[in-house]
Amino acid sequence: MVFAHFLVDVLVILVQLSMCLQKRKCCIHEVHQELEAALTNIKKLETNPGYEQRMIQAALEGNQGMFEGEILTGNAKDVDDQVTRVAQQLKKKLENRFTDVSQGLLSASKIADLHTWPPTYDEAISFGDDLVASIIDHYRDHLLSHRVEVGAVEAEWTILKQALYDTDSDTDRCVSQLEKLLV
Repeated sequence: MVFAHFLVDVLVILVQLSMCLQKRKCCIHEVHQELEAALTNIKKLETNPGYEQRMIQAALEGNQGMFEGEILTGNAKDVDDQVTRVAQQLKKKLENRFTDVSQGLLSASKIADLHTWPPTYDEAISFGDDLVASIIDHYRDHLLSHRVEVGAVEAEWTILKQALYDTDSDTDRCVSQLEKLLV
């Protein structure tokens, strides 16, 4: 019974990750952040019981091992071993499934997550330059085949940032303008 409640705690974490993956407007950077949070929360469950597991443990302790009129028996050590084994395997599988999310082009997509942008232009002067360079490098052949002046893209990126930050000092308005551009 305790293990089943552990699985409910795991399910809550996986549902949150799944909901992020199913959003229509979601950038890979958001997915990466949600994945990292899920991995952290699963790791916590290895040593600290989640909400549902704590509730069942409290109910069992208060009722001398009875739950809803039934006496539950079993070895707590076995449950702890199962919890550790499942949590470790789940982390391993998630890490293997999403290995490329923090590398290369997918990592560069965090430039589209407006919540990572600095609040002022002074802080944003070099923000995203390395990411834009990575994107250019990846799509160089495609850009050249469509007669894009690849050398000008980085300068255009700086001009875009400056224009967005100069438009209004209100960051929320700047972000909403950029969201319109990205959609």
